[in-house]
Amino acid sequence: MQLDFIKLVAGLGLPLLSTILGLFVGNIILFDSLLISAVCGYFCYSILAIHPAYCIAAAAVLCLILFLIQHTQIGFWAVAMLLSYCWGFAFAVFAYFISGNSQLWFYSVLISGFIIMLLLHIKANKNSLK
Repeated sequence: MQLDFIKLVAGLGLPLLSTILGLFVGNIILFDSLLISAVCGYFCYSILAIHPAYCIAAAAVLCLILFLIQHTQIGFWAVAMLLSYCWGFAFAVFAYFISGNSQLWFYSVLISGFIIMLLLHIKANKNSLK
């Protein structure tokens, strides 16, 4: 029985994970738009108790708006800087707890995570302009 579960995870989970990671690295602009809209749609439904159809529609509109904003010059830099910092902060919090509350690891991962994520945004922006 346990072997069947491992086969199921390997058969379904690994391709899904590789697709998500490929989208994350290959086109982070689209990934950010999808992730933010999905989170907002979830909170729209769970916290505000709005009908799911309205939440899905609002999430789709938000995704489209974010995606289009990131394809303008000023919108790209504003969103890329903000989201790169958010990703760097998320990685830094993770590193902080893994390292046993080390501030050195926190700030090192925050800075390096911000730089790496900003470079991924710039790469995705150059690829989308081709």
